[in-house]
Amino acid sequence: MKTPNKKTWNISGCEITVVFDQSQYHQGDTINCSVSVTFNKSVNVKTMMIAIQEWWKASTGSGDSLTYYTERKDRVIKVLIDDMEIEKGNTYDYEFTGQLPDNCRLSLPSEDTIQRGGWKLFVAVDSPPAEEQIEGIDLKVKPYREFTAVYNAIESDLNFTHQTKFMIDYFVGLNRNYRRYIPPESLSSELDCMDVTLSQSGEMTKCELIFDLQEKSLKDYAKMVVKQDKVKRNIQFSSDEIFDNEKNVNAKMISQKIEEEIKSVVKERA
Repeated sequence: MKTPNKKTWNISGCEITVVFDQSQYHQGDTINCSVSVTFNKSVNVKTMMIAIQEWWKASTGSGDSLTYYTERKDRVIKVLIDDMEIEKGNTYDYEFTGQLPDNCRLSLPSEDTIQRGGWKLFVAVDSPPAEEQIEGIDLKVKPYREFTAVYNAIESDLNFTHQTKFMIDYFVGLNRNYRRYIPPESLSSELDCMDVTLSQSGEMTKCELIFDLQEKSLKDYAKMVVKQDKVKRNIQFSSDEIFDNEKNVNAKMISQKIEEEIKSVVKERA
């Protein structure tokens, strides 16, 4: 069930209310919202615009000179008012629609300086002689529904454990749909871990699996030293494989396809 999300604020002598169709979104979703603007005084509005903005933390320098700064990129922009004299008490209503990019950035934990990033919908009002004012609301963006289905199948049906803290998390802004999994006890003698990278292309969910093999011999250790102890497999799922006719997750189908690759990798090294 969709849960509306409402935000109201005052800037440049007007009250702005935005009502979203959902409280959170998935990658690739379309964001729909209604915007109501009531002016508490007579003003000349040079420009009023609404936008969906992506932002993330970037860094420059290194060591003691390492500093972080915020990068921003407007993904969807709509001009609501362009050079208009507004009378006190006037109210204007708008509809705004914008789609999140394919395989877009996720909303990341704000408490982690390195990983901070996400999405914001903001309204900007330029009403001279006052300076332009900007106010907005954070948007919660989660993985594709297809990705969540694959992750859950790996954890619930194949009993792998998601490893949440390791160095590659540092690069989460570059590889947003990546997870590392620790194998169950039954596979611990064969695999150190399994890395999963997902991407969406139309109705197809592409899945790259990288298996980090457990070292069993001096030859295996030699491969590890030169980083040849990993095996890559690429599979993909159609929408019909992930969801049934009633849009329920077909976890058995997902886990079977991944399990086939696991068995193949283990058999090849035997």
